[in-house]
Amino acid sequence: MKGFELNLNGKKFQATLENGIVSIILIKHDDLLSLDFRGLNTQNENYDEMIDWFQTELKMNDEIIIKIKDISQNSEPIKIQQKEKKTDKKK
Repeated sequence: MKGFELNLNGKKFQATLENGIVSIILIKHDDLLSLDFRGLNTQNENYDEMIDWFQTELKMNDEIIIKIKDISQNSEPIKIQQKEKKTDKKK
């Protein structure tokens, strides 16, 4: 399945989701630079899973390579949070 492979200074992480969103976010806030590799799995009908595969502060001369690849197995997540889905109770 199509997904992302993130290579940061030679360390590789990869992820894809069949139902949901996968994102790699680069952040600059004042002098802080950071990177988040995360996703939102919407496959379960009762709850969503917010998944973090990798997070780090960046420093000068870090090398980031992102590839679109066929991913057969995700990297081990560092954090998973479940959030109950809101149900529409209108009738």
